[in-house]
Amino acid sequence: MGQNLNRKVLIVVNTFDVGGVEILIFNICNNIKKIEFHIFCNDINMDSYIVKELNKQNILISHFASSKNLYISIWKLWKIMRKNDYEAVHTNLLFFNWLVLFFAFLSGIKKRISHSHGYINFKKAKFHAIIRYYIKMPLKPLISLFATKLIAASKQAGVYLYGKNSNFDVIKNAIDIQKFAFNSFAREQFREKNNLQKQFIIGHVGRFSREKNHPFLIDIFYEIYKQNIEVVLMLAGDGKWKKTIEQKIINLGLQNNVKFVGTEKNVSELYQAMDCFIFPSFNEGLGIAVIEAQCSGLPCFISDGVPDEAAIINTTKIPLSKDPKEWADIILEKIKDFKRKDCSFEIKQAGFDIKDVIKQIEEEYLK
Repeated sequence: MGQNLNRKVLIVVNTFDVGGVEILIFNICNNIKKIEFHIFCNDINMDSYIVKELNKQNILISHFASSKNLYISIWKLWKIMRKNDYEAVHTNLLFFNWLVLFFAFLSGIKKRISHSHGYINFKKAKFHAIIRYYIKMPLKPLISLFATKLIAASKQAGVYLYGKNSNFDVIKNAIDIQKFAFNSFAREQFREKNNLQKQFIIGHVGRFSREKNHPFLIDIFYEIYKQNIEVVLMLAGDGKWKKTIEQKIINLGLQNNVKFVGTEKNVSELYQAMDCFIFPSFNEGLGIAVIEAQCSGLPCFISDGVPDEAAIINTTKIPLSKDPKEWADIILEKIKDFKRKDCSFEIKQAGFDIKDVIKQIEEEYLK
């Protein structure tokens, strides 16, 4: 590790790629210097810039991508727990947190932290998702039984995993507000470099997965495109649904107006280049990309699957019950005469400054 650290913390996550949870973990490992961190995940994207950066820092990442059985992975995790004298275990597996916490209890780890990052919007969830939730509900008491601390990314995420009457703390998935603050020079530089000076850029940042609702996003963009041919949709992220979305874009004849920018390390530059941000997710534990977009001063349009806590400034919540044409009309009306400004102060006041959140998490590890 380069320095002699006596205290170790084990962070457990299912997949390790580029997302809100991974970025939080990355920030924890980068900013807390008193602890040696180990990360355990069931699957991993070795090409992720987050993984590459952590590997450069010699942070131990154990993963079992070939194992499709969560129980086998957790059995391997128990072996890791028994080999190391951990100060704390911090698990981010939702309902299966209980298994990690149980083995941490058996291993004598005194601080056992359960972290909830997601929830189901029951009004919008499909039948099978609701059934899975009720099948897993009996696991809730086991989480509380073996955890010494319950935390959540939002109130909705906490209630979803722990129940309404549970004693949990909200610790927000925060951001580096200085990094995402609006910068007019960076905006013009990026747009000029990519020959986008004249285009109106609509943005979205998120993994290509079902909950992000990309097909609906493309339908909204298509309605806007029909009214303004100079509009561009910028999509940042990767995932298994990407090819499906690419085909939908081709079918609608939008391939010249949609740009896939991958999992950019400097995603803050993308926000600078955008003119508005659309986030029509079915459900989100918080929606860290919305926080980043607001910090950069963008007008944001989010679904009712995003928690109210994520709507801080210049944000319009639109129900998913409205069709793409209605979304497009609302967006086009709201962006008229919009004047962009730096909103980092408002984001800090709302509790999303990573410096403040890191202090909270460090206290949980070391107190």
